[in-house]
Amino acid sequence: MVTAADRFRPAASVRSDAAHRTRLSGWVLRAVVSAHVVAIVGQPVFAGVYLSGDFDGLRWHTTGADAVSSIGSATCR
Repeated sequence: MVTAADRFRPAASVRSDAAHRTRLSGWVLRAVVSAHVVAIVGQPVFAGVYLSGDFDGLRWHTTGADAVSSIGSATCR
């Protein structure tokens, strides 16, 4: 008896080195996502700095919010 599993062979696991390289677009995507994550993680930190009494934290929080919004809207287009 022949089953569907017998008809299909698994894909070869050996690939050339070219298949494993990350293209420039992949590196750009990683850089943009990393910058966005850093800006997002910084938001509560700067808000906490402001709430602890350092008024410069509000400026950093505002700049971080602008960065989060700018990066987010640039990637959604």
